[in-house]
Amino acid sequence: MSTESILLKICALSLAILWLLALWRGLHEIGAGIGRLRRGEGFRFDPWLLAPLLLALVLVGSWIASLFWLPPDFVRTFNLADLFGDADSLFLDIFIVVRDSATWIWGPVLALLIAIPIVHAFRNPDFYWHLYVVGVLGILAMPFALIAFGTFLERETVPFERGNPNWVADPQSAYGEFGRYGLRHVTPNCTWKMMGALHLKTFDHADYSPERGRAQQLAQLWLNDTFNAATLDIPAAFGCQVSQIEPNPNYFPVALTLAFYRAFVSLVMLGMVIRPFVRP
Repeated sequence: MSTESILLKICALSLAILWLLALWRGLHEIGAGIGRLRRGEGFRFDPWLLAPLLLALVLVGSWIASLFWLPPDFVRTFNLADLFGDADSLFLDIFIVVRDSATWIWGPVLALLIAIPIVHAFRNPDFYWHLYVVGVLGILAMPFALIAFGTFLERETVPFERGNPNWVADPQSAYGEFGRYGLRHVTPNCTWKMMGALHLKTFDHADYSPERGRAQQLAQLWLNDTFNAATLDIPAAFGCQVSQIEPNPNYFPVALTLAFYRAFVSLVMLGMVIRPFVRP
């Protein structure tokens, strides 16, 4: 099993854990609220716990509704079982679903499902260890939210023919037919060494294609941006990164999506550092 495949499975597992946590904490809060009502303590629920519960239910509800009531093109490729099985398939399912209407819901819902518990943990009046748990889980799960968000942006901003995800403004672009990412022209020795140490797939210009090994390339793109954000771009200033894959800076959906992700990682890490010294 490749390193990229393991990473994708960890990301899928993290998303599943956050979804289960949203259900468990939300249902527990409802039970506690009912208990307070019975004791005459008044109607009081924590919206920070109920909001993730509603988002988790929306995800499941939209998928179930697509099977029975919604138009057949709402979700054509997504298979919920892939969340607990083949992470590569799940990653590509969400990526290719740009053709369908599901990105209207999945992009914002997944992002909020990940971000709300982190904000809630940070603003608690006491120092809680779960900030670090949901923070790490959020960083690991965010690629799925960003793929859905990015494909939503593509759906709204990039013209394409329905049923054919291979749209392109310039077929001769160095970033391939999709125009989202491509292979760096020069790979520094330090990048070769780090990729070798992590057992990541390496690419050769002679036979490179953005269409082959798409899940591995997307996994590397996420890993590289995570590494750069976590290291404040200091190694990147010397050309040292952990992937040969680079985003297309002129492709708006990818540029905005990765900018959002890097800001998210930086803020989460900053919150983890300063949280012991802040009492909201």
